[in-house]
Amino acid sequence: MSWHRFFITHSALLPILLLVNKKHTVQLVSVEPLIIGIVIGLASHLFWDGITGSLATPIVFIPHIFSVAKYWAKGWLFANGSLLFLALYVRQHHN
Repeated sequence: MSWHRFFITHSALLPILLLVNKKHTVQLVSVEPLIIGIVIGLASHLFWDGITGSLATPIVFIPHIFSVAKYWAKGWLFANGSLLFLALYVRQHHN
């Protein structure tokens, strides 16, 4: 496999779904700190990939059919990292 950045795992989609889910308790234990940690960790990872990642590594949407590379891929990483930090900020300040 010549790529590892699949668009679902390198996007804001799944963590934002976790943030907007209102059911963050499992038997008296809140999992919200875990969700916040996942969001911060993925956002940081996306930014780090955007800064240090190779221009040759694409974001893959459909293997061998559709992907974005070079500065488009870096833009994808920065945009999704920013979206995650923004979603976290909005959630923390509008609860």
